[in-house]
Amino acid sequence: MLKTLLNVMQRKSRLIFTAEWLEVINCLVNRISMPDKYCDHQLKGKLKVFRKCHVRPDLLLVYSVNEKLKQIELIRLASHSDLF
Repeated sequence: MLKTLLNVMQRKSRLIFTAEWLEVINCLVNRISMPDKYCDHQLKGKLKVFRKCHVRPDLLLVYSVNEKLKQIELIRLASHSDLF
């Protein structure tokens, strides 16, 4: 599953694979808690079905986890100003 995810993401020309990105993806795929430095948290209000983490200080990943289907959906990877 990780190889498939990485293959899909490699097609995104603006994405640079960093140690941080790989660590975040590894945590998601293996269902382990992210280190505190990524500030992983559930969003609020209408967006509460999503989670957000800071891959880098101004590079945010919005994603959702469907435990029932055992799926991770990467929704958006962007700067804070692009998201909000």
